Amino acid sequence: MSVGQFHGSFTLEVANSCPGARIARGFAPDAEGFLPAGAFLSTRNGGHGMSSVADLAKSYSGSAMFKFDPEKMIFISRIILNKV
Repeated sequence: MSVGQFHGSFTLEVANSCPGARIARGFAPDAEGFLPAGAFLSTRNGGHGMSSVADLAKSYSGSAMFKFDPEKMIFISRIILNKV
């Protein structure tokens, strides 16, 4: 986990081990490979975790992006909050 400030915004990045992630078609990653919450298909019945995180970030005029690194088998969440 890392916490910091980026261009005046509070930034939190969390990396967890993950056996795999399913990505929906039609989404293009940004330059760093991050995707929005809606790009990932839930592996849990009725999962809403990423969309809840994205909604919270949005309430602070921020954003939440996510990425799966298949080589390292980790899932990374990046949350940026502008009004803290």
